[in-house]
Amino acid sequence: MRLHMPGLTAHGTRRHVVLSKCRLDSRWRTRMNMYKLFAFSMGIIFSTISESHAAFCMPADSNPATDGKNHYIASYPVNQALSLPININSEPNGKVFAVISLNPVIDNKRYSSIPARVVCSGFGRPSFSGFGVPDDRIYPSNVPGIGLRMSMEGIGTIPSDRPTLTNSYTIPEGEKSTITIDFIKTGPISTIFGEIQLAGPYMEMKIAGALAAQYVFSGVTLVPINPTCTLVSDSISVPLGTHPDTRFTGLGATTDKVPFSIQLSCSGGDPNTQIKPFVTLSGTTDTQVPSVLALTGSQVSGVGVEVLRNGAIQGFGAANGWQAGTISQGTANFQIDLEARYRQIRNTVSGGGSANALATFTIDYQ
Repeated sequence: MRLHMPGLTAHGTRRHVVLSKCRLDSRWRTRMNMYKLFAFSMGIIFSTISESHAAFCMPADSNPATDGKNHYIASYPVNQALSLPININSEPNGKVFAVISLNPVIDNKRYSSIPARVVCSGFGRPSFSGFGVPDDRIYPSNVPGIGLRMSMEGIGTIPSDRPTLTNSYTIPEGEKSTITIDFIKTGPISTIFGEIQLAGPYMEMKIAGALAAQYVFSGVTLVPINPTCTLVSDSISVPLGTHPDTRFTGLGATTDKVPFSIQLSCSGGDPNTQIKPFVTLSGTTDTQVPSVLALTGSQVSGVGVEVLRNGAIQGFGAANGWQAGTISQGTANFQIDLEARYRQIRNTVSGGGSANALATFTIDYQ
């Protein structure tokens, strides 16, 4: 250290040094600052170590978990069906297509009337997050292409870290802890024609990294709102006429085709939505010619009944289903046109009387 002394006064042989101005050398001042910075950095390190020391949490003894878990499970005991537009895949990513609000209820606490509380082995800040890696606070769900953006009353948008440093925390539940979930398209959704079940945990609460509670889906279903159709008649009679046996001159001989149709009455659906009806015919077919229906309870032999669509012979069974067209929203009536006729399937035709066959049709919508 060097001292700069601008003022000196002499009295005999004794000299008094008057330090009217004194300043520290810059090198010493730099070292002092380094010591201060080092001490400050050490303080940050010590603070971080003490906060992350907690290794586990457990439900408080006053209201333990009934299933032996070291954390609570909260669900929503009311079933909810949400609209899933059938044209969702034509919407851009980021589109919010449904919103729900849930009042979570803890399922595995012993006493329903007492708040659930966890006690941890160390202090930490409670945090709330979803599962997976969020993109702009949108978490993936169990359904590819559907993301979740969540917020909780009193907590805010997830993820969220609470400012309070604690080792004991009441688990949020009930009407004062309503969870709002935005369902967002994040990519192609492969299953859009049937109901989609949301399942598994979607949010968790931790204290200093230790799991305290999980919030799980229960009874939440996404249902496409598309047109619906019903059969005008579930029984169709097709008279094929009366024919002499001389009409059948050899294998493959047929009678004239008789047209008939399956009539559908349709309604509902979101704007610009549509469905595709798929038809499957089934029935007892001939053992040698599986494309022909066998006669039932008849004295006639050597002939059967075949069904045609657009002039093409139709097969029977699930492997021979076909799309009957497209039904757009706003279509009130839809008709599936078919034809039927007798076909000779043996070398000779014998017997007389009624020659009836029975076919069943099943319509699935996609």
